[in-house]
Amino acid sequence: MSSRTISLIYILAFLFVSFAFSHVQQPPPCSEDFYDLGQAKNITKCKKLRTLGAEFGWSYNNYNNCIHINVLFGTRVEDYYSSNIVWIAWGVNPGNRPKMVGTKAIIGFKQPNNTLLVNTYNITRDTKRGCRLRPSPDSDLGLQVNNKKMAYDNASNFLTIYAEVVLPSSNYEVSKLNHVWQVGYDASNDEPQIHPARLQNVDSTEIINLVSGDGTSGGHHQKYVRVMLALQLRPKETDDYRKYWNMYHHLLGYALLALIIINIFKGIEIMKGDPNWKKAYIAILVFLSAVTLGFEIFTWTKFLLHKIRTANGVQQNVNQSSIKNPEGKDPQQSESTSQL
Repeated sequence: MSSRTISLIYILAFLFVSFAFSHVQQPPPCSEDFYDLGQAKNITKCKKLRTLGAEFGWSYNNYNNCIHINVLFGTRVEDYYSSNIVWIAWGVNPGNRPKMVGTKAIIGFKQPNNTLLVNTYNITRDTKRGCRLRPSPDSDLGLQVNNKKMAYDNASNFLTIYAEVVLPSSNYEVSKLNHVWQVGYDASNDEPQIHPARLQNVDSTEIINLVSGDGTSGGHHQKYVRVMLALQLRPKETDDYRKYWNMYHHLLGYALLALIIINIFKGIEIMKGDPNWKKAYIAILVFLSAVTLGFEIFTWTKFLLHKIRTANGVQQNVNQSSIKNPEGKDPQQSESTSQL
């Protein structure tokens, strides 16, 4: 068995063990204050979420081909009256992965007069583009939301939303529920304004197992396995099909660069940034393109000069080897033979 095969086996074994332990470990428990709030509403399980200082509690049961979930979501604020947080949200996504677009959300608001309001919303692509987000009835969500409430607890400083959610079993799974949470700092009555684009905000998604409480962000382990396999299966420079491997990666790299450039332009457009942002970005692209072109010219010049020198060296060797007698012997060797 080659050393390359052995190393591949070790890598796969390590990834398998890491994957197993990541799913066996228990999620961090929720805080004592949040646990007490959940107990008052018959919430049996709770956990701290990965971002925004948020915590999530739930209890569930299945009947009539539906998943009935009691949901408690909240985040701690320093002071209710001076807090910058204006709205908090929690929702589920019936799609293939947890993301904002497609989420059926429950959003609670702290009004300017410090009263509380909660409604349900359907998050669409238009919402992501910055269009107005208006409340949606349950019939537009494809689920039921009952007894939705928003509350603030003075003792713990928790701002929470509670609801009894009924999900159709045909679109949702207890073991793999895509849920999303968020906080925002601006609203117009019952219309939430766009949240900040910080990492904490854009990474507030999870696939949760309501039975065990385990949660994953989705797809990371598979990505790592593919990367490690690609590194191990990469052909050597002497392999015949190495040139096709190089062509594939060059094309893929250039395609990714093009997508990155287009995505940044799209992002500036969606965020409705100042026109100077686009001008500055174009200037940076022009500068980087000029630098890249300069390096390409330098590299090709060096490559061609090296090729010419190599060809000249080979020609000189051929000329030297051709100075031999008709029998193919070196002149010095012929002279020494004649003396003998």
